[in-house]
Amino acid sequence: MTDATVSAAGRFPAGERPWTHWAARCLAAFVEQRDRWALWSPVLFGTGIAAYFALRFEPAPWVGAAAVVVCLIALAGAWRRPGWRLA
Repeated sequence: MTDATVSAAGRFPAGERPWTHWAARCLAAFVEQRDRWALWSPVLFGTGIAAYFALRFEPAPWVGAAAVVVCLIALAGAWRRPGWRLA
């Protein structure tokens, strides 16, 4: 982020939110790694396992089903965008 983006008071210009810049940078980095997504899958899988074992209680079965539904909806939405197709 450049100094021109932030006003003298340290705030973003009217209508802009600080998280949008962060999200745009994360999305750009994610897209740049597109050819390495398969290599990142073990890292994400291990992170999910670590998060599961860090829980203090067993989650309800509907939580897993809801996560699958959300992932399928996200996959269907991404599949409709021509630039996001894996094939």
